[in-house]
Amino acid sequence: MKILSLLLVFCLSNAIFSQTSKKEVLFTINEKPFYTDEFVRVYNKNLDLVKDESQKDLDQYLELFLGYKLKVSKAYKLGLQNSDQYKNELATYRSQLAKNYTSDSKVTKELVQEGYNRLQKEVNAAHILILCDENAAASDTLIAYNKVNTLRLKIIAGADFETVAQAESEDPSAKENKGKLGYFSAFRMVYPFETAAFSTEKGTISKIIRTKFGYHIIKILDVRANRGEITVAHIMIMNSKDATETLKPKSTIDEIFSKLNQGEKFEDLAKQFSEDKSSSEKGGVLNRFGSGQLSSDEFEDVAFSLTKDNPISKPFQSQYGWHIVKLINKYPVKTFDESKNDIENKISKDDRSRLITNSLTNKLKTKYNIKTNSKVYDLVAAKITDGFYDSKLEIPADVQIYNATLFTIEKQAVSGTAFLNYCINQQKTNLKVKPVAKLTAFLYSKFVDEKLNTYY
Repeated sequence: MKILSLLLVFCLSNAIFSQTSKKEVLFTINEKPFYTDEFVRVYNKNLDLVKDESQKDLDQYLELFLGYKLKVSKAYKLGLQNSDQYKNELATYRSQLAKNYTSDSKVTKELVQEGYNRLQKEVNAAHILILCDENAAASDTLIAYNKVNTLRLKIIAGADFETVAQAESEDPSAKENKGKLGYFSAFRMVYPFETAAFSTEKGTISKIIRTKFGYHIIKILDVRANRGEITVAHIMIMNSKDATETLKPKSTIDEIFSKLNQGEKFEDLAKQFSEDKSSSEKGGVLNRFGSGQLSSDEFEDVAFSLTKDNPISKPFQSQYGWHIVKLINKYPVKTFDESKNDIENKISKDDRSRLITNSLTNKLKTKYNIKTNSKVYDLVAAKITDGFYDSKLEIPADVQIYNATLFTIEKQAVSGTAFLNYCINQQKTNLKVKPVAKLTAFLYSKFVDEKLNTYY
């Protein structure tokens, strides 16, 4: 396929950049011709939005295009065009073909660099949360905002953050931890919260932050270099629930430590004595972890203090019991090149992905000059009622009156009927955006975005 694509590059280059109207055969599959104009159209129509030169690789894109057409042709020849396996394979190929053209490479690169920079540090923070659904009505949103703002002003005036968190925060864990979250690095919290934490100076209080959970204020307790990750083994004797035997766990762990000093193997002692049954059969070995991933700061601090020259800790106590920890391996923070793919994968799975999608969509809206026909929009909006929340909206009998154009993407007209059907189908998603006018505007924004990205 590489050789074939190279043979075609010369004529394609001329076609792409000259925009010739001559209908030339690009290649044939089973005697069916495929023309240069189709390839030129799908390749060239959005080229002005592509900033990364590697994404403009004609040869690479042609290989994918040809492979896609071969898949389609083969499926029809074998009568497989309606099979689930074929549809899945075709969807994968379409995804490959579109991958470099359905995101904003500039924004992606910026987010990758930002993520890597943040991964170099660990932030120790506490927070106060006032719950507020992301789709809450404006009146409820204002109540939640005013409440958290009052708490923030109270703390700035001198009230103790931890005391206020314990009494007022609607994070259920705050009653016990006083809002303290421990140390964390990038990709551990939702993106708006992470951004606020990494943008606030040590010892200060953040501005009010909105996340999908509600409104937060954050206090930065400390900032340090990322300690990386670690693998350790441990022997644990649980704290005694019997008040008369509080000294027994300490006595037991001291005896085990003495056996270690006499040359007995750590793994054997863990299997024999450790009361952490999830790890004892493995010689006490725990899964690899980083800061903030265990629920014990004491345990993490001791583990990360161990070195090759001093690989076994003295007995120490956590909230769970007494431990002896042995260092297995340490993993420093990876270089940018080593972590780039992992960071990109994490970005695709968290809130950052919306930034990439939104950036591209905004460019597409500008490029295609999307203008809404307000009369058609109002006509459809009148049919979106409170019945939406109970899945009671149905296609009206007079659906023809909504067939007028709502907006266009180049020469492609999108009707009011299409938007109305979209709204009706969205009932199954259980959206709770209120009031109805806000819901309709939200659905319309999603609808336009989806149509743009499908066309693109």
